[in-house]
Amino acid sequence: MTANLVLIIGSTAALGQALAEEYAKTGCPLMLAARDLAAQREVAADLRLRYAIEIHEFFYDANDATCYRALIDSIVAVGIPRHLFFVVGAIGASRDLYSAQAVESLTRVNYLGAASLMAEFLPILIGAAGTRVTFIGSVAGDRGRAVNPLYCAAKSALDTYAQGIRQLLQPQRVGVCLVRLGYVDSRLSYGRTPRALTLTPSRAAALVKRACENNRSIVYIPWWWSIVMAGIKMIPELVWKRLSPF
Repeated sequence: MTANLVLIIGSTAALGQALAEEYAKTGCPLMLAARDLAAQREVAADLRLRYAIEIHEFFYDANDATCYRALIDSIVAVGIPRHLFFVVGAIGASRDLYSAQAVESLTRVNYLGAASLMAEFLPILIGAAGTRVTFIGSVAGDRGRAVNPLYCAAKSALDTYAQGIRQLLQPQRVGVCLVRLGYVDSRLSYGRTPRALTLTPSRAAALVKRACENNRSIVYIPWWWSIVMAGIKMIPELVWKRLSPF
């Protein structure tokens, strides 16, 4: 493990960019991985200019499994990160339910890509005591909803996967944090979420960073989503299935 080295998978997402800046402010060297390399170069150039930090840029596309091994090799060549964040996600659209290709893509972006990349990374993490892995999940994973069942299912799978990996890596002193994130202002959520309940990316990033560094295992961000989702999970299925989609 390299001291203070931070890896962000999904660095061009609104939350990924905000997380990168949160750590850049403290002088941490960064490793950024994303599908859109042009956008990532802009993010990296801006952070280098403002914070004079070391940044390494890599390619990652959840839908391209051939890139996983090359990414891991590139990461290891730089050093084992102290903090590893999986920020990749996609909500999709209602029409995706009727497309087998879209179902596979959304599952890979929201869950399978992270699990597949971790399959390559696990042998390295087992010898990297002190590393923290943070998966950005969603409150949507707590219960299936008619408006986005594919997203709910994938985030639920990520949640369960994180719990199992946490138990596996605990004896190695490698921490695993699962963030059940609420609404964040981004291009994915624009126009879909109530503004009063939506965090800015910078605020969400600060809370995610705090949860990671405080060795949290499972955390709702903002915290009050834990109360909201506890109430939602208590609704009997007989009632839930009759509710209007929301």
